[in-house]
Amino acid sequence: MGLLNEAASVPDPSLIKPLQERFVAAGDHANKLVAQLPATVDGGALKSLTERLIAFGASAENVFDLRREELRQTALAQAISNLVFEGAIDAGHNDLYDHPAFAAAVREALARIEAASGEALGR
Repeated sequence: MGLLNEAASVPDPSLIKPLQERFVAAGDHANKLVAQLPATVDGGALKSLTERLIAFGASAENVFDLRREELRQTALAQAISNLVFEGAIDAGHNDLYDHPAFAAAVREALARIEAASGEALGR
């Protein structure tokens, strides 16, 4: 549970993969322990809970991928904001909403971000 909590709040995307690897190893270990329960113990409930917990970190929409995407979206939004305000300041606009250059700066920023994102993803 600690690794899942840590992954959900990790501030740096480069830290996600090591956490995910540790989680996979911990999940494998937990499954082995559950499989070794004596026959006298009804491990069905424990096995079910273990599988459900592991699914948080291994399913199609796992916490690691969700956090990675959240951080990507946050970085993208920050980059757009920086480019828009950089463009507006360069154009000498203090009140962005009253100037047509604001919309142009937004369009330009979006195009630059989209191009950079495509390059980062190998498109």
